[in-house]
Amino acid sequence: MPRTPRFSPYEISSRKATASHIKGIRRIDRGFALTDRALGRRVFGSAWVHEHTFRDYELGLLGPKYRGIDPIIEERLKRKKSLAVLDIGCHYGYFLAELGKRFGDRLDLEGITLARPLRPEQVNELIYAEVKASGPNLADSEARDMANTLIESQNFHDAIKRFNIKVHVGQAEKHQYGRRFDLIFSMTAIIHSRKPRRLLVNTLNYLKVGGEAFLEFGVKDFIKGDEGVQEELRRQGIEIEEQWEGVYRFKRLGKNPIKLKEVEN
Repeated sequence: MPRTPRFSPYEISSRKATASHIKGIRRIDRGFALTDRALGRRVFGSAWVHEHTFRDYELGLLGPKYRGIDPIIEERLKRKKSLAVLDIGCHYGYFLAELGKRFGDRLDLEGITLARPLRPEQVNELIYAEVKASGPNLADSEARDMANTLIESQNFHDAIKRFNIKVHVGQAEKHQYGRRFDLIFSMTAIIHSRKPRRLLVNTLNYLKVGGEAFLEFGVKDFIKGDEGVQEELRRQGIEIEEQWEGVYRFKRLGKNPIKLKEVEN
């Protein structure tokens, strides 16, 4: 089973302040803001962090039915020179960066997240402000959390440059990507949405014909047990396969726009 994302108490206490201008997600799920508490204001931006390795994606999205993500991509690359890949809820880009390491420029990598992670120099400034404000009383665990954030942020921005990853900042329910994708992945992102139906419709409309989306719905699974929704999608040329609990594979077979009768406003 995929690991549960871990947040430090410091992160949890301030994360709901992030992305307050974005509608359609629960307040508690709006990321977290790194705050200079000595000044009592948010000064260094915001981030949206989950810890998911490449293996977490494989186990969480594919389950026992597939040998792994690599064979899926390798099979497609036998027929095409390159593939467009999207990660919904890309966080610090671990998954996309790993794909870049494995397949190089044969993959055009894109991700969408609610808030772009901090730049390393911003985190450095934050650590300095915290140390200066707290002096010798700064807890080791707190310093370690901030140092880890610096490392993650550095890796994120390095990966963007190294693998030419395009990062979209916005809501997956309505974002316009400007292109279609061969493969779309999403892990632990849809559960944060108040409009999972709208997110699914938007996602499927950005699949190429023959493209596949591997999506985790978790507690927001409205597909299981709803034969009406499944039939509605199949009539529009969407092949549906349940991977395991709350996780589905969708394959687009036709060119017509995808719609659902009951979509959240």
